Amino acid sequence: MSIVAVAKRAGVSVATVSRVLNDLDNVRAETAEQVRAAMREIGYKPPRIKRGPKGGPRRVVPPWMRTGQISVITVGGIQRTWLGLPVMATVVSGITRAASELDLRLLLEEMPDSSVISPALRRREVDGAIVFVHSGVPEAHIARFREHGPTVWVMGGEGGVPQIDHVTADNIGIGSLAHKYLAEQGCRSVAYLTDEPTWPLIRLRGQSFANAAWDAGHRVTSFVLGADPRRLAPYGPDVHHADSLDALVDQLASMKPRPDGLFLPTDYLTTRVYPLLLLRGIRPQIDIKIISCDNEQERLEMLNPRPTSIDIGGEQIGRLAVRQLVQRLQRPNDPIVQIQVAPKIAPAEQVDRRHHAAAQ
Repeated sequence: MSIVAVAKRAGVSVATVSRVLNDLDNVRAETAEQVRAAMREIGYKPPRIKRGPKGGPRRVVPPWMRTGQISVITVGGIQRTWLGLPVMATVVSGITRAASELDLRLLLEEMPDSSVISPALRRREVDGAIVFVHSGVPEAHIARFREHGPTVWVMGGEGGVPQIDHVTADNIGIGSLAHKYLAEQGCRSVAYLTDEPTWPLIRLRGQSFANAAWDAGHRVTSFVLGADPRRLAPYGPDVHHADSLDALVDQLASMKPRPDGLFLPTDYLTTRVYPLLLLRGIRPQIDIKIISCDNEQERLEMLNPRPTSIDIGGEQIGRLAVRQLVQRLQRPNDPIVQIQVAPKIAPAEQVDRRHHAAAQ
């Protein structure tokens, strides 16, 4: 069970649940009891760092902190949507564990409107923040966080000069690793398919995949949802487009010769494409090798045969975000840094053995 499940059961925001867990005063008594009842009903047991009863022993706050508390803020979206994603939950798990090891308390907040700074930051209720930023948030809004204390941006982004400290996955490395895997499987005609072509990280994964295939002398074709020329241009010279995912898979299935390898940039998309391939008589991993990304076990377990997936290192990303925030608190005048975590193919023991049986 997670804090997201508690929020859903109680009918409140994740930020409200977080404030109840941190025993903060700015929550109505009725709402707080509603949250506690939801916790009892689903059997949720909060981490040690989120209990913090007021009457217990005094916590020792490091000299470079004022409150010993940091916040995790979703910017331009709501936590119930974002933190409910398995890949994001892994990052938050890394943040939570790293904070616990440092005896830091965690406050979860939301900024659906990226132009309105979180009250926790404005009121200096926390020493610093780790922020998840929606891809549509203007750079100027990201830069504003510097006015309200040390902040680390986690996940997302497309390179360039960061406005604040940034810890994320190596999306260029992800695309290259996807091609390397398919090439090792004997694939020489490969494809990339996406239903979210404007997301910076999806674009980076697709571009690096196409570049790696081109460098290896392999044929590469991209399938992109939508017909906007601005969406198509970054994906190379051989780009197919359609207005629905179903139509995109139709185009892939009708190619002659058909690609023998396919990179799908998220496990969520993979769960949608698998049945569409099967409807067209194409057996995943047998008729076409597939590599997915994010290593979301909950989704991968739904698929048979189970595809290989790329682990973006979510736990490590979360831990490094906390470490960088602590460094920023200790040395506020250091240059802004960007840290990218190298991807890796998910361990073999996590890949369903049915994959091997089906391929024989």
